[in-house]
Amino acid sequence: MAAWPTWLKGLVAVTAVLVVIGGGFGVAAIAATDPAAEASAEPAASPTPEPPLTASASPSEIPTAAPSASSEPSPTPQPTSSQVEDEPTELDTSGDPFLALSRTESVECTAGGDGSYTDIASPYLRGASNHAGDADHIRIAGDLGRIPAYEVLDVAWSPDSSTAAVVTRQRETKVWLVEPDGTAVHVSEGLAVEELSPVRWAPDGSGMLFVAVTDGGDHALQWVDTGEGTAFEIARGNRAAGYDIAPNGDIYVAWATGRHRMAAEPASLMRIDSPNGAESFVAGAAFPSVSPDGATLAVFGDADRDGAVGATLIDLETGTLTPVGPDVPYDGYLTSYFDRHTASWSPDGSRVAGVTGIEANRKHTQVVLAAANGDVLAVEGVTALYRPAWTANSAAVAATDGFTSAAIDRDGRVTRTVPPAARGPIAAEGSTFVWRAALCGESVERSLSFSADLASVGAVPTAAGWVDAGLPHTAPDGSATLRALAHVDGSGTALYLTRP
Repeated sequence: MAAWPTWLKGLVAVTAVLVVIGGGFGVAAIAATDPAAEASAEPAASPTPEPPLTASASPSEIPTAAPSASSEPSPTPQPTSSQVEDEPTELDTSGDPFLALSRTESVECTAGGDGSYTDIASPYLRGASNHAGDADHIRIAGDLGRIPAYEVLDVAWSPDSSTAAVVTRQRETKVWLVEPDGTAVHVSEGLAVEELSPVRWAPDGSGMLFVAVTDGGDHALQWVDTGEGTAFEIARGNRAAGYDIAPNGDIYVAWATGRHRMAAEPASLMRIDSPNGAESFVAGAAFPSVSPDGATLAVFGDADRDGAVGATLIDLETGTLTPVGPDVPYDGYLTSYFDRHTASWSPDGSRVAGVTGIEANRKHTQVVLAAANGDVLAVEGVTALYRPAWTANSAAVAATDGFTSAAIDRDGRVTRTVPPAARGPIAAEGSTFVWRAALCGESVERSLSFSADLASVGAVPTAAGWVDAGLPHTAPDGSATLRALAHVDGSGTALYLTRP
């Protein structure tokens, strides 16, 4: 299977998920389960009395937003993620075979034109690379460097850009820390890592969270002290349903009771005062996301106990609840995969984007964009498989179902595109979005960089002699990028840290 084309691997993954319901969800492509056999689960018992929570007035009605005008590509170089602009920079797409994406029409294209596909593993993308790299391409050391890009589940840079956390799935799921010199430390040694578990960094970079599975099948929340490079358990429950770390060090984790992994079952949201603190009850919700200023918690679930689930903002000082967007009745249906219901705050904290359900079709979702006070700016129907991603300048947020992708700017204007189909999650690189796809008329997938309004697209560049193999994840300060590459003088792919 290692030599199969990426599109075929994705198709096999989708088929396997549809056949084996509840046995685990793949990350490259995930499909919804049949709701007929699902059963509602009772919330986990609260160890402390529930604090009083007050529902605020309903958010404002959704305004009608006119689509933004397309602009011509600018020759200005793409800014690093440390730069903040009022408007996103357009890409220079000169020479690319697919220059612009229609805002109103679905552009049809098939890789190869005649329906044929070229094996992405040929001629030099097969197996592990034997190329050592150079001063600007530092080969990741040891076993991690040899793992193919499609076995990497998650990449998250520390806020200070000093370390990259990598989650991989090859025979077993592992969590690694990558240092600036390319050294890779396996921090989940001896643990069975939950592969649907994302990495969460503390805002000060002192540690991070992930989930392990115990011998009894429960979920154990693990804290990794980045100074020590070791993990230890800080809390345990039946099913972890999201977690996050506040600027003051408080950890929020939701525990659910049910047979699904990382699912939106009825849950109890708990606060842990530092990695060694005690748990206390916060709300009956899941998938917490703390605002950048630490004042507000965005959650998903039935926080106001009205029998319906949706996005809610919780004021952490007063406990006031503010519903955001539509709620849908909860009937035991599995509604979350790989953290997609964890809301995404814009880097400046002025906006929040969450993924909610659609009552008319529970297999579909929609993205709700709201201001920090809960006022809804846009609701866009896209069945997001992953958590929405924001550009570094807070100009736009994007989500994808693997085939249709949508971007919403901070004022609520929506742009949708069909091709090229996204393979895996959308990542934000500076003022652009990046995902894996094939350009129209091409058969080999590569990393593509889209302008914030999805109006222009171009391949992510590589240095002379190097071939892109996916996964460009750039540090917040733009100092380094973790990516999979092949060299024309080598014999396969490897993971490298590249310098600008």
